[in-house]
This record gives sequence, structure tokens and C-alpha cells, in this order.
Amino acid sequence: MIKLSIIIPVYNTPEVLLEQCISSVEQNLYNMNEETEVLFINDGSTEPHVEQILKHIENKNPRIKYIFKPNSGVANTRNMGINIAQGEYLTFVDADDYLEPDAFQYMLDTIETVKTDVVMFGFSDDNDNKSRVEVKRYYSGSDKDEIIWALVSGKTWQYTLSGYLISTVWANIYRREFLIKNKIFFVQDVAPNEDILFMIYLLHKVDAFYVDNRLVYHYVYYADSAVRKFTNRHISVAINMMPILDDFVFCNYPGNTRFMEAVVLRAYSYIRFNKGIYFTHPQNTKSFWKLKSEMDDFLSNPVISKWLKQLKLFGTEDKIDFRNRLLLKLHLYWLFLLTERRKRIARER
Repeated sequence: MIKLSIIIPVYNTPEVLLEQCISSVEQNLYNMNEETEVLFINDGSTEPHVEQILKHIENKNPRIKYIFKPNSGVANTRNMGINIAQGEYLTFVDADDYLEPDAFQYMLDTIETVKTDVVMFGFSDDNDNKSRVEVKRYYSGSDKDEIIWALVSGKTWQYTLSGYLISTVWANIYRREFLIKNKIFFVQDVAPNEDILFMIYLLHKVDAFYVDNRLVYHYVYYADSAVRKFTNRHISVAINMMPILDDFVFCNYPGNTRFMEAVVLRAYSYIRFNKGIYFTHPQNTKSFWKLKSEMDDFLSNPVISKWLKQLKLFGTEDKIDFRNRLLLKLHLYWLFLLTERRKRIARER
């Protein structure tokens, strides 16, 4: 019987990072006492090295399976992994990250000891300067609701400071039967926020979950990461996400003003994020009037403007945050376009 399935979507991952990920997975398999399968799912990569490398390791190790599928995005790829996995438990790894040598065995031993349907573990990144205080505890009831509130609002920083992330699906282990029974899968067309929705639905369904922030996972930053690329895709992500969060709060926390505030804060965070990643991004060379028109369309979209109207002007003590809120309320947010354009012109002289 397979105890653990490891699901690793791959799409054009740089060769050096893919090799690093594979090496850490192989080291883990060497240290495993349990039956394990690794599902490397190639999501229609166009880089030839991906298939070459994955076919090679499949031939080397019977516990590693290589699967090719036409490109359809990470959400669909992970859902495929959940459906075909044979393990009692499963975990996700991103193909540009890597793991501690005993990560999988430690995760498996922990979930079988604490007997919950999900356990979250610790991570580090290239900029890790966290002073890690040990966290080992169950979350249930109001404590669980507090974490769901943080996921809806985007206010997750205090958990990150403790060395674990509540908004990602990696560095966690799940009981597969629980996911299937409760139909917890990834939603399309909201990447990179599909992790957030998955965790919201999951944590709402579980009676309790466990956190052990012992380091098991290394998150790697790199320039071509989808989250950091200059793109207007995040505008449609915001527009697709807001009705889903709206519906989740309405159905599960009706009349709860604090959770409604969480949705407002999420809409506000999308506005600020898109300002930096698209509207005022140095690579965006569109004319001021074109950008202003696009920004106006985004801010006036019904699913964004509905929650923007409820944003409190005096809901912050931070001066920069207050300035952002004030300009939004006065419909003068486009002033950032002028400010950033002047900065760019000054830099180019």
C-alpha cells in the first residue's frame, strides 16, 4: 500500500532548479521507510530539457512516475495529481523549490501521530532572516476562524514570521480521502491565488488542523516566477477571485462584519498589487491616457467597486496606507501613474 503521493507540476522550470528539486526528492526517497510515489506532471512544457530530465529519472527510480499532459495551468495539473494519486496521504512540491533530506518521512510521521487531516510545516526562502520560535499546536474553533480570516483578507504576515505559510499548499501534508470526500480541488483562472482558495475551503471543512513549523521546505525566488512577471493577468485574477470570496463569506459567515471587512481588505490588496505589478511597472510603456483608462475600468468593475465603497478611510494609522485610501476615495488613484512616469523619466536621463 502506498502511504504518500508527492505531486510535482512542471512547466518550463529552469534546468538548474529542476535538477535541484529532483536531487532533494531522490534524497528523501532514499531516507523513506514507507511506500511512496512521486508524480512529476509535465504541464505541456515547451522546453525540451524538461521531458528529457524527467524521463531519465523515471527510468532510474521505480517510485518516480512521469506524466505528460497538454498545458492547462497549475490548478488543473494539481487536480489531476489528486485524482490519480494512490497514496493515503499527499503533498505538493513546486518544481523550482527543494526540500530538507528527511522532509517527507517527518511529515508522514507527524500526520500519523497527530491524527488530523492536514498538517502545516515550516519553510525558508532566500531572504530568510526569521528568528524561528518553535510552534507545535492544534488549531480549531475560533483559532481556526482567525486563520481563515487572515487568508480571506490577505493579512497573513504574522504566520510567515513564525516560519510557516497558511496561504500556500506546499510544505503541507493532507489525507487524500478527506480531499476527495469534501470535493476540495483547485479553482481554475485565479492563479497564483489558487493556493489561497484551496486552503480556505480546506480549513473551513476540517474540524482541526496541526502546525509544526519545523523546517522541511525551501522556497526559491527567481526572476521569471509567474508572481513577479510584468503582466495584466492579475487584473482578471482579482475580478475572478472577488465573487468567490464574496460567496464564501456570505454562505459561511453571514452577517459577520469582521469577515466582510476581510473581503474589503482583499479587494484593496488587489488594487495595490496591480498598481505595482502592472499599472506603474517600469516595463509598462503604454501612454498615460491608455493606462488611466485601463485603471478606471479596473476600479469601476462591479466586483471591485462594490467592496471599494466599503473601504474605511480612517481604517489605518500608516501614512502611506492612508494616502492610498484617500486617493481611491477621491477617484485620484491615477496620480500614481504620473508620479511613477516622472520617476522613470528622471532615471533614464
